[in-house]
Amino acid sequence: MKKQLKILKNELDNEYLNKNGFLVIDALTNEQLRKYRLMFNKWHNRSVGSFYKSYFSENMTYKTEIETEIIKDFSILIENKFEKPDLFGGMFVVKPSGEQGHLPPHQDWSFIDEQKHWSLNMWCPLQDVDAKNGNMQMLPGSHDFMKTRRGSNTIDQYFNQKEILEKFIVDIPMKAGQAIFFFHSLIHGSRPNSTLNDRVSLGLSIIQNKAPMYYYYNHDAKVKTEVFNTTKEFYKNYVSERSQTPKNMISAGESNFKFNSIDDDSLIEKIQIGLAGYDSGNSVV
Repeated sequence: MKKQLKILKNELDNEYLNKNGFLVIDALTNEQLRKYRLMFNKWHNRSVGSFYKSYFSENMTYKTEIETEIIKDFSILIENKFEKPDLFGGMFVVKPSGEQGHLPPHQDWSFIDEQKHWSLNMWCPLQDVDAKNGNMQMLPGSHDFMKTRRGSNTIDQYFNQKEILEKFIVDIPMKAGQAIFFFHSLIHGSRPNSTLNDRVSLGLSIIQNKAPMYYYYNHDAKVKTEVFNTTKEFYKNYVSERSQTPKNMISAGESNFKFNSIDDDSLIEKIQIGLAGYDSGNSVV
């Protein structure tokens, strides 16, 4: 059995997160929710039109304002509940109305060496979310299905198995101001937004304090991944050069990481084990 990572100070919460790969925490007050709605309206006077993150913007003033406020508001909560966290990547995450907002099951980029350290994504909606306006979907336990490494142009090790993942992925309805924390390696997605309004949420990344940060980049899907040493600021500044070889970054050379695959029967078996151990009634703390 894999050794549990010490991430949350509460032992039961930590066990739940390690087992299922995600945990929901009551986070924002009504006053804070109102503040972020006003901030969003300040910068966006109409629908974003397509799936959007404020990190996509080249307006550094805008990106910095949003990130600073999110980190300020969440830092106390996270420092009280987590062991030695480091925060970055605060942003608006917006899903517009329509089918184009559907996000199939996927994993987020790797930011650290996940065999040595932990890293989590945080997602917090500014309105109640359910199957109508695009709630998050999670596949319990999938962060431990197999070793993966994700970055720009890297191989998607589940590329040919999306239909299987869609069949089993679990809806996670949430109240406005609740935050779901999940491993960047966890398979997740979100439903389309069938309402007339944009679904607006906050995003944030948390990594283990002092964990070295990396950017994984494939020049071609058939060659080895190059590893670059990075900082938290790199990702905020890299937006206009996504999918390009990073400039002025120190390369640590090519990685020997092997992109393995898993057959359909073994994948379904792992999914069923994860679902059998999942208790949705204890997912909120």
